[in-house]
Amino acid sequence: MTLYQIILLTALGIFFLKQLVSIKKTSGKNFFRTYVWLILTFAGATVIADPRLTAVLAQKFGIGRGTDIVVYTVIGWLFYKMYRADQQISKQQEQLNKLVSRMALKDTNEQK
Repeated sequence: MTLYQIILLTALGIFFLKQLVSIKKTSGKNFFRTYVWLILTFAGATVIADPRLTAVLAQKFGIGRGTDIVVYTVIGWLFYKMYRADQQISKQQEQLNKLVSRMALKDTNEQK
């Protein structure tokens, strides 16, 4: 195992333990999110420990190199996260506009 793998596995191990501790404090949507991060952390640690797994997985999907499948997956995940962030921003803007309108109407009615 290379020094780089040892450093990354140590960092992921610390992150994994932190997530395990936070499971006790979370509930609902955050609980699900914590489990997803646990699974992703474990998958990342597995791939770091044995990089040949990505090559095998890539070949099953008809992709040449293991690195490529990791990059494609991350790009897809980033596009999804950007889409979700855009949806949340739009929803918050709509809520803020409604709130400002109500406050403006309330101020107008109080002045009369």
